[in-house]
Amino acid sequence: MSVFLASSTRVNLLILGFVFVLEGCIRGTDFQTAIDALDQAEKPDAADFEPMGEESVETATESTDMDPFETEESEELGFDDGSEDTSPDLNDLPEVTANDAAPADEAGDPGLQDTCIPDCAGRECGVDGCGGECGFCDFGIECSSAGRCLCEDECPEDGASECIDPGHYRTCGGHDDDDCLEWGTAIGCEAPATCSSGACACTPSCGSSDCGDDGCGGDCGLCSGGAECVSGHCTCISEHHVACCGEATCWFDSCGSQEAQIEACPYGCLDGSCSECLPGCEGFECGPDRCGGVCGECPLSPRTCQQNLCNGLFQLPDPERPSTEFTDNGDGTVTDTVTELTWEQVDVRSVNWEQAFAHCQSKGTSWRLPTRLELMTLVDHGKQVKPLVNGPFSGEGLSYGYFFWSSTPSGAAPASMGTVNFDSGYGGYSDKGASQAVRCVR
Repeated sequence: MSVFLASSTRVNLLILGFVFVLEGCIRGTDFQTAIDALDQAEKPDAADFEPMGEESVETATESTDMDPFETEESEELGFDDGSEDTSPDLNDLPEVTANDAAPADEAGDPGLQDTCIPDCAGRECGVDGCGGECGFCDFGIECSSAGRCLCEDECPEDGASECIDPGHYRTCGGHDDDDCLEWGTAIGCEAPATCSSGACACTPSCGSSDCGDDGCGGDCGLCSGGAECVSGHCTCISEHHVACCGEATCWFDSCGSQEAQIEACPYGCLDGSCSECLPGCEGFECGPDRCGGVCGECPLSPRTCQQNLCNGLFQLPDPERPSTEFTDNGDGTVTDTVTELTWEQVDVRSVNWEQAFAHCQSKGTSWRLPTRLELMTLVDHGKQVKPLVNGPFSGEGLSYGYFFWSSTPSGAAPASMGTVNFDSGYGGYSDKGASQAVRCVR
């Protein structure tokens, strides 16, 4: 019977503890206090489990007809079968929501309606003002009052660098999110550079070389004059190219020095090769030389080359020419303002055609033998006194009535060339060996 009474007492305490917890939730009582009361209720007093002697057994036997809830203990707890139930009806309890404000306790803790907004602006660690944390520092690092993780610099100064190994270096700086300096990741050197004093560097090595690679991407010098760099020295490469050497072809080195002759050229050498024919421009002013070249160009446009001679197509003067159409240049030349030809002022007499041709060439660039038509433009057919030239010209050729040589060949007699006589004003042909006069033109 004592065992039963102890059990019933425990049940009553459990029920009472549950009521306390429920009432505490409704009234805002600290939940832990209610739990502690419930826990205490679950632990029966050791006196409830004292051994039962014979006398106790008899007493229990005599009381077998007793209602277990009709005890003084049960009456004290208010669980007497005949008494009125004063426990709160759960259905009559008011509904509690998250919006219902609980009264503040004596310590001033806010109720449910008070909301705390964490403040971690500019902070990476420490409290957030609402009982939480803004973050945590790494192990061994303290958090300052300003909410920053205190740290120590790993390297001496921002921008410093050091070699890790011969091929890599690293720099000092703010490489992470803290406020301290630390070494960055390794940076490699491009070959052939190696790390020295915290930076990649390459020392040029030329030795006795005067050209070529210096081992660092530069050079030890540059070759000139056609020389090429061979084993660090400027060298003229032998038998570099073929070029003409007089009437032959020869080897030349890369510096332009002539070396061994390759082949003699019976018809001459042109552009490093022997010509296959002999150029012929004797008596020609223009046109092909029969070997792929030209004998010259007609100097005055729109004159054209006809049968290797510059003929026609320039403005012909009137038969009667006033002296005002000629200008004495004061330097031994006379310019025809109509044909725009410039003439030698004083003629040369007693020369054959070869000598006349050489004389004009010796005067320099653009001087030449005139064509027969060009000589005819000097004739003044209105003049009654010999010579029939009305310009500032002179010379023994005019005085003695010589024929003047031209560059116009005779179609019927290859050995004859065209001539003009200023006594008669007519043209003709003379053998190249004849002694005549010459007046050059340009």
